Amino acid sequence: MAVRIPRRRTPARLPEITVKNPGKGLNNLVSDTLINDAEASDLNNISFVESGCIAKSAGIQSVGTGLSNNPKGMGVFYTVAGNKYLLTVDGTSLKYLNGSTWTAISGASFTANKEVNFTQCDNNLYIWNGQEAGAQLDSSLALTRPTTTISASFSIWYQGFQIASGVATQPNRIYVSDNTTNPGDFTNTNPTGTGLYSVYDGTTHPGATTFAGSGANYIDINKGDGDKITGLAKYQGVVIIFKERSVYQLSLSATGVPTITQVTQATGAVSHKSIDNVENDVFYLSRKGYYVLGNEPNYLNTIRSNELSNRVNPIIQTINPAQAMNAASIFSEFKFYSSFATGGNDYNNQTLIYDRRYLAWSKVDYMTANAWTEFIDTSGNRHLYFADDNSAKVYEVIEGNYSNNGTAINSYWISKSFDANQFDEYKRWLDVTILFRQISGSVTVTFYADNDQVVKSTSISSDTDFSGSIGTTLMGSPIFGGTGTTSSTSTTNNVPYRFKVNTKSRTLKIKISNNSDNQNFIVLGFVIAYVPYNRQSWPSSLKIQ
Repeated sequence: MAVRIPRRRTPARLPEITVKNPGKGLNNLVSDTLINDAEASDLNNISFVESGCIAKSAGIQSVGTGLSNNPKGMGVFYTVAGNKYLLTVDGTSLKYLNGSTWTAISGASFTANKEVNFTQCDNNLYIWNGQEAGAQLDSSLALTRPTTTISASFSIWYQGFQIASGVATQPNRIYVSDNTTNPGDFTNTNPTGTGLYSVYDGTTHPGATTFAGSGANYIDINKGDGDKITGLAKYQGVVIIFKERSVYQLSLSATGVPTITQVTQATGAVSHKSIDNVENDVFYLSRKGYYVLGNEPNYLNTIRSNELSNRVNPIIQTINPAQAMNAASIFSEFKFYSSFATGGNDYNNQTLIYDRRYLAWSKVDYMTANAWTEFIDTSGNRHLYFADDNSAKVYEVIEGNYSNNGTAINSYWISKSFDANQFDEYKRWLDVTILFRQISGSVTVTFYADNDQVVKSTSISSDTDFSGSIGTTLMGSPIFGGTGTTSSTSTTNNVPYRFKVNTKSRTLKIKISNNSDNQNFIVLGFVIAYVPYNRQSWPSSLKIQ
């Protein structure tokens, strides 16, 4: 007689919440239960890698010796001869990085503690601080202060003309150089010989002392509106003129004749250094937040502005209004970095980073920049530098390094508050499986129930070796208080760790963190297993009869 073997039943799969590539960035605008599953309710010093995974943000390393003051401004100078220089202003001196030493360049001095901007034009570099007339550095590193420049704060190089603005006594005025002589001449006639204005002197052109020709080029942008010019940018063949509460565009004919059109009266930029070109758009910081300026579908040849930073608006609201004009930004390697002062700080103590690839915001607290620049060395390697706003240092941002110039970076990522789309039901949260692409060093994982109550916190490290499968051996591992064993490996790769939670609550939140020097982690995703309780399982204290 044949023996009948009962069919083995496959156990029903428990309800799960699966999140892959949790790299949609910070969203602290709305409730932590309403944000996207892949967004973070809070994070600090986090970057996004691979297909949108979370990791520790890049480290920084100080560059060069010989600075005595907090450096102001960052500039690069590429000469026709192939020489390349990295520059900043230290106190009253212009300095360049000479090997590993910041070396002063004589010939002109600068008022200390003024914000500084650099513009390269026709094999010369111009240095502007809004106090003295612009200084000129030529390819032999000869530094002079021409008598034909003005006391502008910033400029751009556009179609053979240098366009400058930010003159304190002429806040609505832009100045256009004479490109028949040199881009540092703002007091000569324009190329046609007729000029735009017949009256000019030290009042119309503060800082200049030499005037020639029949007229110098300057243009007042809606003069008397009480809205000063704060920055300039180039966009698809036109100059963008930013005021604090409005934006204009300017185009020049071949002879320098301007055409000016208003773009918007809804917003403007707080500073020239907060503006940068981001691929086919222009990003800038306004009093309302970060905005993007560009062409919009269905609006042919029309430049429009849109808000970019609504998901991090609570951070924007902390910006110190008195220091907003010192905000500084740059777009480098898919990321838009922007530094500003928050609260009562008088230096840029916070940096927001927008990753263009994942449309994701993050923030870092150790990149305290008053100016940024990219520098391409003689080998063609790209470097990102910033002038520190709170120490006599220039730093380089180094991908693959996870150290704040020799100290630990406190990095953490906190998920949304998961409720399985049922905020009115309690669940038994059984376990959470987290897939780590890599752990270099150690990582701490913390779980929170309702009202951010900690229900479990444990650490795992790259040298933890669990024999057998994770599901069968975790109870004796360090995750649950066991001793475990160690191996000689320094990193783990693509390992899913399962954390027993076993708690009853409506919600569950996950925090992944590391606060050790030069350690890193990469998280690919996680799965939360749970069992819902009966609807009648509800605390009597929350029942209203």
